[in-house]
Amino acid sequence: MAANATASVLAPHGGAIHAMWVPCVVFAHVFAGYFMLRMLLVMFPKATADFKRKFCCGSSSSTQQKHTPKPVSPKAAAAQHVRFDTASSPDQSKGAAAAKDANMGRSTTTYYDADDEEAGLPDISAAGNGAATTAPSKRSQLLMRRLSTMIRPMAMEWQDIGCSYNTSSGMRTVLKAVYGKAEPGDMLALMGPSGAGKSTLMDILAGRKSVGNLTGSVLVNGLPRKKDEFARKTAYVPQDDNFMPTMTVLETCSYYATLTLPRKLGKATRQERIKEVLAAMGLSHTTGTLVGGTLPGGIILRGLSGGERKRLSIANGIMSTPCIVFLDEPTSGLDSFAALSVMSYMRSMAREGQTVVSSIHQPRAAIWALFDTVTLLSMGRLMFYGPREEMAPWFTEGCGYPYDPRMHGLVSDWGMDLVNIGFKKPESLFGRMMNTLEELDTAADAFRKRYLAGQSGLTAPAAAARGTPPPAGSPTPSDTEFALLDAAYGSPGSNTNTQQGGAQAVAAMNRALDTVQEAEQRGGNGGSAGEQQGGCCGMGGRKPSSASWFTQFRVLLWREFLSVTRNPADVAGRCLIFSWLAIFVGLIYYNLGSDVDSLRARLNVLFVEPVILLLLPYVYMSLYTADKQYYIADSSAKLYHPSAYYVAKQMAVMPFAILNVLLFSFTLYGLAGLRPDGWAIGINGLMSVLMYLIAAQVLAFAAVVTPNQDVAFMLAIAWTAVNLLMSNFMVRYKDMTQVWFSQLRYISAMGYAFEGYAQAEFKGIKYSCAGGLAPSITAYLPDFLPNTPILRGTLVTGQLANPGADCVVELGSILEYFELFRPLWMIVVILVGYLLFFHIVTYLGFLWLTKKEKR
Repeated sequence: MAANATASVLAPHGGAIHAMWVPCVVFAHVFAGYFMLRMLLVMFPKATADFKRKFCCGSSSSTQQKHTPKPVSPKAAAAQHVRFDTASSPDQSKGAAAAKDANMGRSTTTYYDADDEEAGLPDISAAGNGAATTAPSKRSQLLMRRLSTMIRPMAMEWQDIGCSYNTSSGMRTVLKAVYGKAEPGDMLALMGPSGAGKSTLMDILAGRKSVGNLTGSVLVNGLPRKKDEFARKTAYVPQDDNFMPTMTVLETCSYYATLTLPRKLGKATRQERIKEVLAAMGLSHTTGTLVGGTLPGGIILRGLSGGERKRLSIANGIMSTPCIVFLDEPTSGLDSFAALSVMSYMRSMAREGQTVVSSIHQPRAAIWALFDTVTLLSMGRLMFYGPREEMAPWFTEGCGYPYDPRMHGLVSDWGMDLVNIGFKKPESLFGRMMNTLEELDTAADAFRKRYLAGQSGLTAPAAAARGTPPPAGSPTPSDTEFALLDAAYGSPGSNTNTQQGGAQAVAAMNRALDTVQEAEQRGGNGGSAGEQQGGCCGMGGRKPSSASWFTQFRVLLWREFLSVTRNPADVAGRCLIFSWLAIFVGLIYYNLGSDVDSLRARLNVLFVEPVILLLLPYVYMSLYTADKQYYIADSSAKLYHPSAYYVAKQMAVMPFAILNVLLFSFTLYGLAGLRPDGWAIGINGLMSVLMYLIAAQVLAFAAVVTPNQDVAFMLAIAWTAVNLLMSNFMVRYKDMTQVWFSQLRYISAMGYAFEGYAQAEFKGIKYSCAGGLAPSITAYLPDFLPNTPILRGTLVTGQLANPGADCVVELGSILEYFELFRPLWMIVVILVGYLLFFHIVTYLGFLWLTKKEKR
């Protein structure tokens, strides 16, 4: 900055455009093109594979033999797996279809991965007639043993749960006096019509509810729960996922595995766990597929289907084998077979000692048979809680509502119809049903009295079966389903069901369930009692598992980098917009020259440049609001510390932002032909970077602390208006008649930046005016000052047109006119402090978000 101590004199028209804008424009387009190409290759993985095979891998046999796992397309991935339910002949196809029908939809499909052969595991394709075994591989068994823990399984009990809201029309009750339990090994269904309070109860049980008038208590292992520890040992799978659309399935699972699995597990073990849960959810063929969805800004990426996204959400939720899994409508959006497969896997998890709590809507017969316990809600009232097989007897014998399988179908459907009072239910079609709120209250009160009297405990066989995880070799959930359906509706081709009444059908179902449960208890040894009690819940050992801060930072930095570089509207789009805007403005002020006539245009450039940087972040407002949604979803699950997220986010985004601003600044600077001194170019770039970072941070702060994007716009626009009006350019501070109002200049970041721009351009420089003023100016002066006759005289006009060789214009007087006297170092310190302040309040905003309701 000492270079400005000696004033320099520029001759008229001595300035010229600087060639620096040429490499800036070229680099911007090459840089954007590179990331655009990367994005296209990710969006079209088949083309990527063909490109690599043609130009990178060649036809070398050694390259082909080397095994390097890489994300591939769904089609390519499917080609690497052999489906053994596909028969090789028409007869075999018919046999496989018949077997599937006989099993009533049970899975006879498995996948064989090339990695199994490489690991020396037996080839399961040896199964006869293409029928695949459902037994887990040796590798999976070893993996689960390594990941087993000695944590005592978690039992939950909730007492007198209530929730209400104060509304303009009065108190609105959502839940009222709800009781229940969820034991280890239990699979609990939360059921009820729409608006019954299922999601609210789920949020309360999962510790995610923080608003409303909440009453009651939730106990874990008989003690009040500790929310942070409880959150680390449980998993909540929401109905709507919040995945990054630009990440592949494998990348998404790796992200969750790194954050949720214990530190002691190596990378290979984590990859094994990822493969296991993806196979369980039927997603083994999608590892290289983008998750897809709508990007911030409206761009749609093709990726997984809705059902596949749902299964991926469940896969990530159960990645760490939590002690308790909360599932919010896990079967919505899935086809019937996928829903059965997913819930069957959840049943197997429960049988290992975990607790599964799932809200569900109209389950099919096979899925209904998988649940052990049911909580039925209606209008916030608890209508029933207890073993699934006891629901029909309670309403039939305890409340007097008859159940006829021929009319009502499954017990689950009948129960939902029975307690739904929102529609007319003709008795000729539905039988005797509840139709009024009074009937609902009567039934709810009756059950509550029964529960509090201790008459709704689990039956002895059911409690025994669920109290201890069953030994290996016990019947699968599909066997349970098959036995129950045979008992309820008779064997295929028989008319047993038409010959017995509703009570007889219920009794037959209960006997069948007892038979299956006794068979489960008589199963094989399955290891010692100590091993059985160990279970799989909570892979992290005795202490809650969580990644270190550095690991959180590292994986978040990787995720954010993928997010910004694979979004065409982010890195590549910003770079092009910054470059094109600089070219557009630069052509408007092209080659200003260095004479007196150019002074006004130079001042305009120095004002327009920060104005554009102030407004550019608004183009990306949707990115800031989207980041908020991802953070809320992750913070609800306690995946990472807010500081790790914030630091990673800034480090991933800031380098690209600084690069884009410098390209914009240098391109505009060169085209306009501003002061050609190196230190002046550097100060101009520094002011631009600080101005843009502050503007972007203000918008990020507004997005975090406001409820929606519209309110964030309003807050940010108010701040922008203050910056523009208090920039000291459109009106000088000393010209404001309302002196008290001019104090707003101290919060105008643009005012400080304009002062820095002006000092870099005008301080210590003089223009030569030996050529005189332009004829347009000398002709304008008499009209501008009409009562000054001397300006019309030839002596004055001649002197203005030819002032002499020693005529100079001191540009420092412009700084005096605007009262721009601060040292440059002070301006930089003020702007850096301004930026740090908004970083701090934005981070505090994220901390505040973690304490709010997450749904």
